[in-house]
Amino acid sequence: MAQSINENQDVPDHNGSTTSSIGAGWPPREASFYRMKGFYTPSIIDSSHKFREFMREFKEVCYNLSENKLSRVSLRGIISKRLLIEVLPKIRDFLEAIIDLDGAEDFSENLLFYMGYNTPNRMPKESEIEHYRRNVLEARLAKPKSCLAIIDRALKQEYSLEIISYSNMRQNQRECVLNQMTGLYLRFGWKTKDVEEILSSKNNIIAVAQKEKEIVSAGIAEIARMDIGGEAFRIAEITEAATLEEHACKGLYSAVSTFLISEIYMRSSRKEFLAGRADLVYGECNGNALGVLKTSSLQGRYFSSETTSNYGLDGRGILPQHVPISGAPRSTPFNDLFPTYLTTKNLNRFSQHD
Repeated sequence: MAQSINENQDVPDHNGSTTSSIGAGWPPREASFYRMKGFYTPSIIDSSHKFREFMREFKEVCYNLSENKLSRVSLRGIISKRLLIEVLPKIRDFLEAIIDLDGAEDFSENLLFYMGYNTPNRMPKESEIEHYRRNVLEARLAKPKSCLAIIDRALKQEYSLEIISYSNMRQNQRECVLNQMTGLYLRFGWKTKDVEEILSSKNNIIAVAQKEKEIVSAGIAEIARMDIGGEAFRIAEITEAATLEEHACKGLYSAVSTFLISEIYMRSSRKEFLAGRADLVYGECNGNALGVLKTSSLQGRYFSSETTSNYGLDGRGILPQHVPISGAPRSTPFNDLFPTYLTTKNLNRFSQHD
């Protein structure tokens, strides 16, 4: 059965406050969609003292949530595997997802973990969560393919793939790209200024698929370097992907996002990814977008739902009611997301395999 166009979009709606997906470091800051977001950077959490300090700050943010008229806290940090097992009983009510950093060079003995809290008026609908879990199970049946095989499907259909550098273009080229990209994202409510901000950001890598010089599909990797207690942690989030309806079901989402991963790999292998190697490439995938979830499987990404289950937390690995994403209908205000990921070792294996 052909996939619906709605299954091949991964576009958070913008409300004018920010076009960043990775968000703030530390301290936590107010983010789009009534959230408080942060990435804990004072240190790797590898001692009881550091854990208590993190939890003190997490609880303080949650306590002040309603006062700030917000409805969700989403904090991330890096914790040692040994310590997580020790403190798990104390955080199991708030631990949403785990990413295993095995193969991320300086962080291999650690985990990236998501801690979250939603107010009672921002809770997921269990029937929809069950549907999304079935989507993940179906997606996991898709066997991984090589980087070249995924890209080759698009090339054989006479699409071209390109990494665009908006700031290095001539004025007339920029105007053409901006118009085409605005048209591509128009139905998601984006304005020209939103698109231009994303195109102009030095923190974004942008890949496009073209047919007869027209941009028909695009994807974005937002990159960031976090200083975690003096250690550089380099990450890329695959996000903001869309395809014109008349070009749907041709593997363009898979090709564009794979092309982004290939570009990240090449920069990383030359130690030119934010002046070093990429530690983590990930995406927070819409549980209601089967095509996006299948692409994660094709790319050999790990699913946080499986990683989290390995630590005795079945049914987790989900960011509940995180952001609204344009596409398939839902009955709740926001979408429930499933993180999927590759660390340095797996990124190298996927990108080098022919």
